Amino acid sequence: MSMIIKLPALRIRQTGTRDLYLFGIDGKKIEEIAGISRISKDADFKIVGYQRIEAQKHIAEIKKYIDSTNPMIPNSIVIAFENSVTFESHKSQSQNDEVAFGYLNIPDKSENGTPPGWIVDGQQRVAACREATRSDFKLIVSSFISNDLDDQREQFVLVNSAKPLPKSLIYELIPSTNGMLPEKLVRKKLAISVMQRLNLDTNSCLFERIKTITNPDGLLTDNSVIRFIENSLSDGYLYQFRDPISGLGDIEIMTKIVSNFFAAVKQVFREDWELPPSKSRLNHGAGLTALGYLMDEISLRGDGQVSTSLFEKVLKRIKPSCAWSSGSWRSPRGDRIRWNEIQNTAQDVKLLSQILIGIYKDQSKN
Repeated sequence: MSMIIKLPALRIRQTGTRDLYLFGIDGKKIEEIAGISRISKDADFKIVGYQRIEAQKHIAEIKKYIDSTNPMIPNSIVIAFENSVTFESHKSQSQNDEVAFGYLNIPDKSENGTPPGWIVDGQQRVAACREATRSDFKLIVSSFISNDLDDQREQFVLVNSAKPLPKSLIYELIPSTNGMLPEKLVRKKLAISVMQRLNLDTNSCLFERIKTITNPDGLLTDNSVIRFIENSLSDGYLYQFRDPISGLGDIEIMTKIVSNFFAAVKQVFREDWELPPSKSRLNHGAGLTALGYLMDEISLRGDGQVSTSLFEKVLKRIKPSCAWSSGSWRSPRGDRIRWNEIQNTAQDVKLLSQILIGIYKDQSKN
């Protein structure tokens, strides 16, 4: 039988359906009422949770500060509580008061035996308090009640999108976040959704090949693949499969097209395909972006023919002129550029894209 932890709290009604609960608590006791929802994949490769692993160096710095002479941490920890947590207004308060004093009644365990809360923001500060020598350091907590994981994930993204969190973590969470997002993330959502499908679908040529928080052994960087897709969505072949107003699109057909293209790349450039980006520009940010422009060019000229066999036929013709891991490229000016001189800069990406498309157009005339 769980015990009830009763904490003095302030309820603030932000909207008709949104209440926040503010309270102070000994930092060492937060883990009695709230745990961490670590980001991972379930058996069906779906993203669960949302928190990254603890940053030990950052925690050590906060711990050192907490154990100093006169520490102060004015920003609050954010906790999402299950609806087993209730607020009890003080008898002098009305349920209609927009701001009310009272108590939060928090079971020390939920039905599955875990704490009833999840830390949405502030896990490093909580960990630092746990490890600190000081035993009387109070933290401010801002909390809300929601059983909806999507709601908790949305708040996590909104709280952290403006902070220097790993982009890969935000990218993994965005496709399953259905609430309000910053405009720049809304624009990326479709491309990120396609990238995730490519990485998680066992029928995809890029299955588990893209490096993400939950797939750290991937060879291709998620940002490079997202840029590949974004460029095509913006003014390339994939543009026709998206709705520019809603930002939605046919993820299944986009995934199929990109997977078909990379299946051909794998078949034609098999030796380069297996090498890391440092040894093969095929898997490098510059190479991936340039390949994206080539995919668009081939697809747009192919009258809707986007099969692996079509891509493979074209790539075989241009292969002798390519220098992904040895030799040199011939630039439009006629000079030679060694394969490893190509860097992931706007200038080099533009140059490599021009070279690839130029080779393709020349071969198409023959």
